[in-house]
Amino acid sequence: MAAMRVGLVADDLTGACDSAAPFLAGRVLVGLWPQLPNGEAACLAVSTESRHAPAEVCRQRSREAAAHFLPLCDRLYAKLDSRLAGSPAAALAGMLEVWPGPCLVAPALPAEGRVTDGRRQRWPGGEADLAGLLAPLGGRVDVRDAASTDDLKAIAREVAARPELLPAGSAGLAEALAPALGLGPPSRSWPASHRPLALVGTPAARQQARVAREAGFQVREPAAGEWTARDLDGFDALFLTGARPRPASWPDSAPTAWSCSGSCCRGCRSGACWTDPARAWWWR
Repeated sequence: MAAMRVGLVADDLTGACDSAAPFLAGRVLVGLWPQLPNGEAACLAVSTESRHAPAEVCRQRSREAAAHFLPLCDRLYAKLDSRLAGSPAAALAGMLEVWPGPCLVAPALPAEGRVTDGRRQRWPGGEADLAGLLAPLGGRVDVRDAASTDDLKAIAREVAARPELLPAGSAGLAEALAPALGLGPPSRSWPASHRPLALVGTPAARQQARVAREAGFQVREPAAGEWTARDLDGFDALFLTGARPRPASWPDSAPTAWSCSGSCCRGCRSGACWTDPARAWWWR
C-alpha cells in the first residue's frame, strides 16, 4: 500500500511547521508563499503568508494551495490558529472551493489551555464565537468541541475513517491525526545539527529568542513579507519559537538536546524550543 500523503495549508510559517512536525516519521517539505512544495514526502506544507493580509488574499492563496496539493495528496489539512488569529473563515472558504466534501473544524490546543466548548473557542484571557465566525460557510462546516488530548484523538480517528472530510485545526489535531493516519510518531534518532537557526514567528516568543541569542544561535525576527525560502539556505535545522517558555534557568544535568524530548538537535543547547514533543520545530 502506498504511503499516505497530507497537504497542509497554514497562514504563517510557525503554523505550517508546528502542524507538519507530527508527520516527521516520513519526509516533510515546507514552502513559503509563493513556493508550493512538490516532492516525495509524508507531508507537503505551505505558509500562505496571509496571517496579516486582507481576508480576500487569504482566501485566494488558500484556494491556490489546496488546488496544488489536491492531485498530489491523499488528504488535505487546514491549519487554524488556536486563538483564531488571521482570517480562518476566508482560509476555509478558499480551500472548500477546491475540496468537494465537508469540513470538520477542531482548533483546540489543550496543552496551551485553548479549548472549544459549546462551539466557542476559549483560551486564557479570551474567547470567540467560533460557530458564528464560520457561519458564512453554511452547512459545509462542522465545529467540534474538544477540551483534552483524548477528545482530539477521537476526532482524529473519525477523520481517518472518513476520507471525504477536510480536517481543520491547530497543531493539536495535527498531532493526533498523524498516528491515526499511520504516519507517526516522529523518529527519536536524528543526525547532529551543526548550523541551526532560531526563527521567531510571533512576538510572544521573545523570551525564547533571547535565550537562543545568548546561547550563540543566529536569531531572526523577519517582518511580514521579508522572509523567503532562500533565507533558509545553509542551515541544517530550523527552530520555530512560539511556545510559552520555561524558566530561564536550566540545570547543567539537562539533556544536550532539549527540543522534542531530547530527539531533535544533538549537541545543541539553544533553549529555543521549550514545548511539547513534535511541536514548534522543523528538521530540514
